Amino acid sequence: MTPFDLTPTPAARPTGQSPATRIASAAGAARRATPARPRRRGVAMMLVMVTLAVAVVMTGAALTAGDASPALGENAAKTVAAEWAAQSAAGYAVRVLEENSDWARYGPGGTIANNLAMGAGAVSVAATNLAGRGARPSDRELLITARATVDGTSVTVQRRVSVIPAGTVNEAIDPMLGEFAVFARQSLRLLDTARIEVWPASPEADTMAPVRLGTGFASAGDLTLSTSSSLKSAALYVDQTASTALKALPSTTMFVEGAALPLAVPAVSATLPPVWTSLPTVNLLTTLARGATANPSWGPGRYGDVIVRDGAVATLSGSTTGEPARFSVNRLRIDTSAVLRISGNVELAVRSDLELRNLSAVELATPDSKLTVFAAGNVEVDNSALGLDRSIARDASRTPAPIAYRSPNEVRILTLDPSSGGLLSPTVRVSNRSIVLGVVHAPAASIIVNSASAVLGRATAAAFELSGGSCLLYDPKLDSRVGFTNLDGPLYQPDPLRPDAVIPVNGLTQAIASFSPSLGAGMLRQTIVAGVNQAYAATPEELAISKIDPATSTIIVIPNDPLKTVPLSPITAPLTGSGLDALAPTGSTTSPTTSPTTTTTSSVTAPLSTLTGTLTGTLTSTTTTTTMATTDDLLSTLYPPLSPGQQSLPTPYRMKALRRLDVPLAARSLESRG
Repeated sequence: MTPFDLTPTPAARPTGQSPATRIASAAGAARRATPARPRRRGVAMMLVMVTLAVAVVMTGAALTAGDASPALGENAAKTVAAEWAAQSAAGYAVRVLEENSDWARYGPGGTIANNLAMGAGAVSVAATNLAGRGARPSDRELLITARATVDGTSVTVQRRVSVIPAGTVNEAIDPMLGEFAVFARQSLRLLDTARIEVWPASPEADTMAPVRLGTGFASAGDLTLSTSSSLKSAALYVDQTASTALKALPSTTMFVEGAALPLAVPAVSATLPPVWTSLPTVNLLTTLARGATANPSWGPGRYGDVIVRDGAVATLSGSTTGEPARFSVNRLRIDTSAVLRISGNVELAVRSDLELRNLSAVELATPDSKLTVFAAGNVEVDNSALGLDRSIARDASRTPAPIAYRSPNEVRILTLDPSSGGLLSPTVRVSNRSIVLGVVHAPAASIIVNSASAVLGRATAAAFELSGGSCLLYDPKLDSRVGFTNLDGPLYQPDPLRPDAVIPVNGLTQAIASFSPSLGAGMLRQTIVAGVNQAYAATPEELAISKIDPATSTIIVIPNDPLKTVPLSPITAPLTGSGLDALAPTGSTTSPTTSPTTTTTSSVTAPLSTLTGTLTGTLTSTTTTTTMATTDDLLSTLYPPLSPGQQSLPTPYRMKALRRLDVPLAARSLESRG
């Protein structure tokens, strides 16, 4: 390579510069003109060194990994074994809870098992409430924590369990339909940006149970859900009147679950019991409280129109023990920042319309105060608050977000059946940012909630409409979990014709269909339970022969209540091959024999009243039949024909099956979150 010439030519020397300056300039020019020496050789060397270093590190890592690979594999195997042991322990705990609902027996820590051998390791498992404390029988949301250890490697698994408690028909019939956030008999409409979801302030706000919507109408066109409306964790339940199109909706992506119920859910209006006719008359003229200084307190009795307005605060003084204090008024109007205070337990019958307007409130004075309103006319809550403190009512920008929890069951708005003076089609309207905390049970009414208003609780209506940014925030504590939507609960039994389906218990459908609305919601439970009991008592009890044990000469029978097994002993005449053939349905297998042998499963049924007598003899047949036998078939198989003049079988033996209504089902659990 030819070197650059760094000596400047005379022509290139600038004038007016000293030699020293020229030398410096020349040197500076040389620095500017000379390109940097090639550095590629240095960069390449650095790359080589980095590559060698990486290769050394990777080689060392590979050698180390090769040395540690047996240990890594062993740890992985331990982790998998511990994982499976923990999952098994969690499943074991679920099963334990299903069989025993007395969580309190496991102590403060909820320990179900400690250092229990399972698989290759040892497990500890506990059931607590969601706060980590020992669960109580009343807890409906549980946390199962299972920890498994295999040779020092531990894995913890947690399962969230929602408990469906044991229940009876009596407990399952809820006249207020608390299991539904909304139940609509004729139409259900969610418009604009309306929403239905769980009330965040509820103690069970984090429940795994869905927000249930119920319908009593047939057409899918009567259900309107706008695209801008919101349903969170909603389930849809339609009744037996629903069309095919409506029955298909619960399985769509709009809903997390749902079903077509095999009955018609009874939505019944309230009636006034006879005690209301004997109320003392206080004042049948207009009773007025007006002005900020007005602070009257009124006692039970019958009144005319009652008006509270212009900042007045009137109190209805109720009972703190025993029977509620009862008030009957013609028309009730609370207007212009006025307050109606409820002190104690109060029942209020409004024979005409109920109105709250212009920043007014109906408030509960004490923590133990309760209010039940029987409304014969229309109900209107406009720019006000019902069931809440006056400070909320007087805040025109009120929202449900900061409102502290109080059970909606403490405030009930019930529309009256026409037999008690109620309108055929009343209206309940909540508008202009109003908030109602309570249960609104108005099966004959149109309930309209609009203009950014809110209902904290639940509602039953003929027609329900939610619009204009309004919301219904449901309190899951209102749900008993054993009602109409619990297909595993006490209201249903297995369908003998469809293995995966259920049907209502005997008498339930008839009791619901024959119930007279004039009896009122207050009589619904006891009337239906009585009807079911009557049907149960009139139905011949049946039993199934599930096993014939030759070793003990015992027929094991299962009554129609599956929780009871009763032995009949000893066995009567031989089970002949011809007799068993007569019981065998088409396609079943029967292997009769004339010599004594082990008899396997035989499943036949007959009315309990026919199975009487002392059974003697030996087993001579083997069968695997499964059938529903007639009484004659069963008797001809178990008993020899009576000869002429022979007396009835000696020593009658009668069994009594447990009544289904008297036997609580074992607690069941629903798992949805690991």
